[in-house]
Amino acid sequence: MSIDSLHAPEASSARRRAAIEELAALIQSHIAAQRWAGVSETAAVLLQLDPDNQEALYAHAAALITQKEITFRAAARDSLERLMTLNPRHYDGAFALADVYLAIGPYESAKALLSRLLKELPGNQRVNALVGDLNSRLAEALMVPEKAEPGAAPRGRRVNRARYPDHVSAFDDLRAAVKRHVIGASEPADRFLATDARGFTMGSCFAGRIARELQRLGQPTLFLQLAETVNTTHANLELLRWLSKEDDGSCAPYFERELQQRGHTRESVREALSQAQFVVYTLGVAPAFFHRETGKFRPHEPQDFKQFEFLRDYVYRTTTVDENVANLRAIRALLRKAQPDAKLVLSVSPVPFTATFEMDSAIVADCISKSTLRAAAHEFLKDPGAGAIYWPSFEIVRWLSGHIGRTFGTDDGNNHHVSDALVTMIVELFIERFRPATPHPPKGA
Repeated sequence: MSIDSLHAPEASSARRRAAIEELAALIQSHIAAQRWAGVSETAAVLLQLDPDNQEALYAHAAALITQKEITFRAAARDSLERLMTLNPRHYDGAFALADVYLAIGPYESAKALLSRLLKELPGNQRVNALVGDLNSRLAEALMVPEKAEPGAAPRGRRVNRARYPDHVSAFDDLRAAVKRHVIGASEPADRFLATDARGFTMGSCFAGRIARELQRLGQPTLFLQLAETVNTTHANLELLRWLSKEDDGSCAPYFERELQQRGHTRESVREALSQAQFVVYTLGVAPAFFHRETGKFRPHEPQDFKQFEFLRDYVYRTTTVDENVANLRAIRALLRKAQPDAKLVLSVSPVPFTATFEMDSAIVADCISKSTLRAAAHEFLKDPGAGAIYWPSFEIVRWLSGHIGRTFGTDDGNNHHVSDALVTMIVELFIERFRPATPHPPKGA
């Protein structure tokens, strides 16, 4: 007999009841033998005949939970939530649902369920244990006990904790999600974007957007734009050495042409840098060209890609984290020479590079490139005297893209162009965070 035949109008209620009883007995037989796959399969069949069968809903969920995979637990959550709708006081089901919420989220649902159970089952040890588990998971700081000398008072060490969002609903309000889960709620140590502060930005397009928006707000800010092909820490270091007249002259012709094409001179850029109260520096790519024999870095121009004889003399390779950390330290030292008090802001460009000569996949190569720069920025910022802060534009674009949908090419179809709306939000949040709050005028003023 098929399930479809039992759903037919001519099927007697007695036949349906008999089938349901037979399936319920088979479920119990599977449970006794711990045949959990049989439990879930049989319960699923029973639920086709009787969607509101509470014991089938519970057995189906309990069997799925034993398989400990996210997709099975998500299906178990659906069954248990339906069970709670039918019978809020099915406490075995409630405890199982609380366990599932703690395993795969959302925690807000766990909080609501456990709050109800605390009222209905005061003093219940299992409820209290689940509440303790939830509180420990949500705690933003923990006290970790430390060893103490015999007879000494116990000591603890505070460990702060930030959790990855547990449910897709966390990103429904993207701006709020970025502020909470990426930037963080702590007050910045320095709101350096005073309305009269002069700025200097260098690197990729993010630095350019920051400069344009600050200029729109009336803050004099120079964006030193160079070709994306030389947006490496090696090239940026050589540029600053040239600006400071501490270079060996080998890169001078290149930088002179770059600045001339953009209406700048070495002296005009040096003057802007010396007057800057803040410098925003966006790290671009990790691979660069080095001479095969001497190992010396060389900035390259876009047309070099079309001259394959260039590759006979120069090796294209991804630089290491250590190399980039050393470059960042040298860049910081040169910036301090130009303007000792300037605040340095680092970010990593989320824009992928165009091509690689090093690997079979440009996507894999780009991942390694960005990971290298992000790790280098992290190591550099651990220096006690770094005097710099990090702005997570890279994480907002690349790390959240899996949660918020397409972030590249939404405006023009180009995979190298971040959504204009997203870039605008990032720039607005940057200015909101680091610009001093405008005092409210007194009442009656």
